Amino acid sequence: MDYIDLVDPASVGAVVVKGTTLRPRAGNPPPRIVETPCGMLNAIGLENPGIRVFLDEHLPSLLDRHVTVIANIAGGKPSTNTPNWLQSLTVTAG
Repeated sequence: MDYIDLVDPASVGAVVVKGTTLRPRAGNPPPRIVETPCGMLNAIGLENPGIRVFLDEHLPSLLDRHVTVIANIAGGKPSTNTPNWLQSLTVTAG
């Protein structure tokens, strides 16, 4: 929570967390951000520590501050990742 010194997270209504996948994900290799004539283009690739790390290490500090949390659960192609996506929901709800 890089913004904790600027604003009380509980006062903003809700915090939407970055995309989280069932397993840790390294994201795309560099370059991840490039400047274009119309602005910036980013392709971070959903780098994240995985849902278990989020639930165990990040979510408790948000809940301790009485923050409403909107989880952003990411997957891949539905045909190959639907079971993983459903497992992520199960872990989150569990």
